[in-house]
Amino acid sequence: PGRACANVACGPEPVHGEWSAWGDWSACNTTCSAASIGVRVGSKVRSRSCSNPAPSPDGDSCSGADTEVQACTEVCAGPERACPSEIPGVSDECSGHGSCFRAPPRCKQTDPGCSAWCVCTPGYGGSSCNVPDSALSERTELRGEVLDQLASMKDGLDRSPGSVELFLSAVAAATGRGD
Repeated sequence: PGRACANVACGPEPVHGEWSAWGDWSACNTTCSAASIGVRVGSKVRSRSCSNPAPSPDGDSCSGADTEVQACTEVCAGPERACPSEIPGVSDECSGHGSCFRAPPRCKQTDPGCSAWCVCTPGYGGSSCNVPDSALSERTELRGEVLDQLASMKDGLDRSPGSVELFLSAVAAATGRGD
């Protein structure tokens, strides 16, 4: 059926274009690198087409945009939590003298409750497996001597902030940093 025209044969009514439904959003265009930690901001896109129905040659096209852009974020967890290593210039976990264990397995630096520790091979100890057992024995013996001295001197110690800081630095240098 055509439209009514005065004494002239008319063609079909023009079809005006209507939009299709919006498509799904694309993935966020930001990516996490191996070293990135934190929130990265990017964008995502969705589109639609003027095809529901498409306009006829004499019909009107759809009005408005055929794409939408929206901000998005991606949380980058970073690399797995590292085990300690204290040998300068060596990137091996556990100083090359042990194995790194993580709980939960393969947890990331930013994961709550993620822990990493070294299990040292025989002959080495310390938190990063960088201290030979002989040095650990010496440190343990020295710590015992220092603690005995402190117990006998505790009432006569100068407790001013400067004296305490100097004393603690000397003890740390003599006994190691917790290994």
